[in-house]
Amino acid sequence: MCRGMRSTTKLVCLFGSVILAAMLSGANPAEAHHTGDHAVTLHVNNIWSQCALVLDPSLTQSEFHDFAHELAPILYFRPLAGAKPLGKFKFEFSYEFWKTSPIQDYAGKWNNTFSHPNADHWLTGDDHTLGFAVPRVRMGVTDTIDAELFYTVSPGSNYGFLGIAMKYGFLDDPDTGWAFAVRPTYSTLTGVDDMKYSSMAVDLLASRDIGLFRPYAGASLLHGTATETTVKVNLNEETVNAIEWMIGSEFNWKYLRMALEADLGVINMYSFKIGVAF
Repeated sequence: MCRGMRSTTKLVCLFGSVILAAMLSGANPAEAHHTGDHAVTLHVNNIWSQCALVLDPSLTQSEFHDFAHELAPILYFRPLAGAKPLGKFKFEFSYEFWKTSPIQDYAGKWNNTFSHPNADHWLTGDDHTLGFAVPRVRMGVTDTIDAELFYTVSPGSNYGFLGIAMKYGFLDDPDTGWAFAVRPTYSTLTGVDDMKYSSMAVDLLASRDIGLFRPYAGASLLHGTATETTVKVNLNEETVNAIEWMIGSEFNWKYLRMALEADLGVINMYSFKIGVAF
């Protein structure tokens, strides 16, 4: 469908086609189901219309440990941008879609941490992945520092994610297009009565401008803490220390901003954004 267009417009069309395909494949069905591949009993509630984060009394310490480690890369405030800062008093507003690699939602680490509106409503569909829609705002505080914020909730459920970040571009060479940045982040779980979860991370990013594209790569040192806050269980606090690897590319054309990113860790994440900058 991109034939017969000028080169710049064709690039926008092709990148947009990839974004659209990812959007269509990333959305979870409203009524998640499995094809009977795992015979476990789901914990049911009559409060929420979707799957909710509710600890079951049968949750063990080892399951809580595994859940905390697999939640960390999901909650992590990924960059979805290269190292180059926006510039002083410039803004970017974007809508993002985050998708996990397959998770074992039939195992105790997920089955005993979630409840469901009925006994046939699984946390994931047959592909065993989770997807999240995430709005983000980014502002250039100075020519070298960006401030970032995201907040999202799971409709019909009891949990949400909140994150803040500060990116410092310590090297930006306009002659070669190379840029490097360090990016501390903080994110937390919201709305859940049974547990608290927060994580801090420090990213190191490198990117290079190549025409309309800005491919980037980096690594993140992540530390998370999970604490149960209910009398239903008696579990020790769990801490997470992990390294995340990331690779992605921005596409910048006039006011339009798009990006695709893969984050590799305990749970791999695949993300994309579409937004505007001015």
